[in-house]
Amino acid sequence: MLQADVRRELAGAGCALASAVLFGTMPLLATTAILHGGSPASIACVRFVLGGIFCMPLLQASHASWRLSMRQLGHAALLSLLLASTLLLLFSAYSLVGTGMATALHFTYPVAVLALACLAFHERLSLLNAMCVGLCSAGVALLASPSGCSGPFAGTAAAAASGLTYALYIVLLARSGLRKAPVFAATLWLSLFAGLATGAYAASAGTLDFSMDWQGWTAAGCLGLFSTALAIALFQKGVFLCGGLKSSLYSTAEPLTGVAIGLLVFNEPMTLTSGAGMACIIGATAASALTS
Repeated sequence: MLQADVRRELAGAGCALASAVLFGTMPLLATTAILHGGSPASIACVRFVLGGIFCMPLLQASHASWRLSMRQLGHAALLSLLLASTLLLLFSAYSLVGTGMATALHFTYPVAVLALACLAFHERLSLLNAMCVGLCSAGVALLASPSGCSGPFAGTAAAAASGLTYALYIVLLARSGLRKAPVFAATLWLSLFAGLATGAYAASAGTLDFSMDWQGWTAAGCLGLFSTALAIALFQKGVFLCGGLKSSLYSTAEPLTGVAIGLLVFNEPMTLTSGAGMACIIGATAASALTS
């Protein structure tokens, strides 16, 4: 029994880590698509629609059904609104405060998951957990300070808000009826519903524009396959295997990937204050992994 639990934990950790690396490529791919003609809302829509399309052959290869019960469809529709909100906020932040800064602020979500689990589901908050929350809050404050963040306050707020909406998504996903659905079927419906939501938002805002060049569409296609169909499916599997909190904590590689891309590819500046803020956030989430 213990060996089965260990194997389950290791499998969940592997899925979460793999999804973190795939999600970590999203800043590069999204920024490339935006630079080549796409608006943030349009790229979000394209990413989800293509992600849903890519799930179809993956479902066929795994010999799983795409059908969900009405209850599961309802859960997928609700969760897709949180996914759509997360991506719209994050993509907007990329163009305002840079990919590295936006990724670091977004990655407050593991601590937000911890806080939501304690407040909404009355899970016990240990001293180490409380220290991690304080350390992460200090990191956000450093990144939001004028010396730590060169972009407007709106970008900082959007990135931080994307972390909160994603945390709520994780907490609800772990307790949803999608646990019993084939993972690619759940990803298919989540992606399609989120694509409709982001498309509707872009149309209402007058930013629904698909006039990207081939480089933009290539980046969008990679977003759909790697950062959507595969990444969302792997993260879901990790959540179902080892829980929402542990999965989010195993995703520590995600901000490291995003920040590294921001520094190496986009030559984004790293100030002492912003570096300290990122170190606080990453340190807080890594220390949280020590909790039971």
